[in-house]
Amino acid sequence: MSKVTDKIAASVKAGNLITVCSIGINEYEDVTNEIANKLLKEEMGGAYITASRPASILSKNIDVGHSEFYFVDMISQNIGGSMTDPRTSYIESPTMLESVILNLDLVMRRLRTKNNFMILDSINNLAIHSDHRILEEFVHVVVNKMKLKEVASILFSVKEQTPDELTNILKLLSDTFVEGEEE
Repeated sequence: MSKVTDKIAASVKAGNLITVCSIGINEYEDVTNEIANKLLKEEMGGAYITASRPASILSKNIDVGHSEFYFVDMISQNIGGSMTDPRTSYIESPTMLESVILNLDLVMRRLRTKNNFMILDSINNLAIHSDHRILEEFVHVVVNKMKLKEVASILFSVKEQTPDELTNILKLLSDTFVEGEEE
């Protein structure tokens, strides 16, 4: 397990509700999978919002088992991928941010676990599909909704692809800002 994963897990365990992670492209996939698996092993329930990889691919690397864990997938329907997993809410397009919020609310109501988390993967991929102001508003709404429900939110961005302005906004929004190892 990577040092970055340990830092994220420590932030969640310390009760920080908003952890923003800016990590390098080379460690990105490993860290996102590791943190989901680590939190599930600690018997937390959660939701994984994906704008980067289809849920069908993510679920091969995340040990969902019988846990309280669901995906909100913004990719599969748009690219004609598999849409058969009952643990996944499929959103037509990454531009439909209101649908993400509604589906996330539904998923969070399903969770029966006491402690829950939400992973947003990734800010960069959403930025490809949405205007900067709309994306900023979306992130604020999602994070504040999760904060009100005392759900630990973990937001990922790819360090090499994140403009300084967006990084500064994410730093201001976070309780903890975790940076990945330098290449």
